[in-house]
Amino acid sequence: MTGAMLTVGIEDEATRHYAALAERLGATRGLMDAIGAELVSSTLRRFSESRGPDGKAWAPLAKSTLKKRGASAKPLLDKGRLRLSITRAASASQVEVGTNLIYAALMQLGGTVEHAAHSAPVYRTLADLKMQNYRFAKRSKADVMTYHEVKDYSITIPGRPYLGVSAEDRAAVARIAHEYVMGAKWS
Repeated sequence: MTGAMLTVGIEDEATRHYAALAERLGATRGLMDAIGAELVSSTLRRFSESRGPDGKAWAPLAKSTLKKRGASAKPLLDKGRLRLSITRAASASQVEVGTNLIYAALMQLGGTVEHAAHSAPVYRTLADLKMQNYRFAKRSKADVMTYHEVKDYSITIPGRPYLGVSAEDRAAVARIAHEYVMGAKWS
């Protein structure tokens, strides 16, 4: 799985006990898949709450982003593509939760994106130009297109951890393992 993935070992005594018992019982892929489903669900909730697995609120959106998307916009939910890409892959011994989107790691960890100088099209209407009004127009409404040079710039994106295992997740994993060992098998 490319994009962003977090591998976490839950190493408390109860989980180790349940994992060892489940291994002795065999056929643990269903257990791993159920744990993965729970972790995916938990990750999706974090998008709604704008919080990381540690419970800390994500960095707010920049003023320029709020201006573009609206005052009620939430981090990582512009088009919902990242949220919808969260998935799991289970085997008999492990489960991976993550996404294959190329920008996923940047959203999880944060970083700086460098943009090189380039030419960009600018659209205007003839009516605006005649009145010496140099407003931009949408491409579909424009009569005139010119190119303008854009200097190099960078954008710093704060990390907004969405992958990870919270204290509630650990308790849910222990509950699922317990249910599995006690007879609720998933296939």
